[in-house]
Amino acid sequence: MLSKSLMFRPKFSGITIGGSGGQPLPLVILTIVVLAMALITVIDSVISDPNDIDHNRKIPFKCTNPACNAVEYYTIGDLQKMQQPGSMGPMMGPMVLDCPKCNQKTLTQAVECPVETCKEVFIMNMDPMKGVFDDKCPKCGTSYSKAWQEKYREENGDD
Repeated sequence: MLSKSLMFRPKFSGITIGGSGGQPLPLVILTIVVLAMALITVIDSVISDPNDIDHNRKIPFKCTNPACNAVEYYTIGDLQKMQQPGSMGPMMGPMVLDCPKCNQKTLTQAVECPVETCKEVFIMNMDPMKGVFDDKCPKCGTSYSKAWQEKYREENGDD
């Protein structure tokens, strides 16, 4: 009779690809799934209509230099023109540019408070490695993500 530990092991748990020193089958399957998802994303970006982007939409930026605190708006078209040749697209984190007021590389991508009576431009404090996610407007205290979720629900008639 087989021991209980052997009876409940998945059938592929000891199988490897590439001989005795190869990768376990679940790892290979996971790798194939991730590669397939990446391929689907690339194909979708190639066939998606580039005209769907509003190149005139303004993106707020705020200088993090305490002596400056300048606020600037750039269109998506402006930002695309600024993109360095050969760069690999969006970075992980906010975009940082040269501030036209203080001439330092401190102009950081920001958000505008969604509350109509506030409209404060601020930089969200997000650091997933430290578990920090502060999206509250420093002026009125409204959570950026919650305000947009509520707006989405109202527009789509969700309760």
